[in-house]
Amino acid sequence: MFHAMQRDINAMLSYYSPKLRENYKELPKQENPRPVAYKIEKEGFNEDEFTVHIFSSYSNFPYFSEDVFKYKIITKDSKLMIDEIKKDKSTEYFAKGNILYKKKMKSLRLKLLSPLRIYPILHLLKTC
Repeated sequence: MFHAMQRDINAMLSYYSPKLRENYKELPKQENPRPVAYKIEKEGFNEDEFTVHIFSSYSNFPYFSEDVFKYKIITKDSKLMIDEIKKDKSTEYFAKGNILYKKKMKSLRLKLLSPLRIYPILHLLKTC
């Protein structure tokens, strides 16, 4: 995850299995949104699969997202390698004008957050 935060694509690919590397022959360096933090879940953690939350934001736009990924790990040549990455769910928060929206991955609907809850979150998003 450290290499993802640093956006070091070559270092990230070195942890991928040959099967997974075929899917990511060339990864564009994405400036925005960019990962700003991550959390590895300890509950349900086992040797061959685990869940990671990746938090991303834009540098000059009020936007924040939480993406949940499932990683599958294999051992190849005495090395642990990532063999599969699946996006489990995603939640985005973004502002248009003075309105803050929440969008969930599987829903095409946007949810307008209550005006009483907008200002602290909007201020937080603008400082990320």
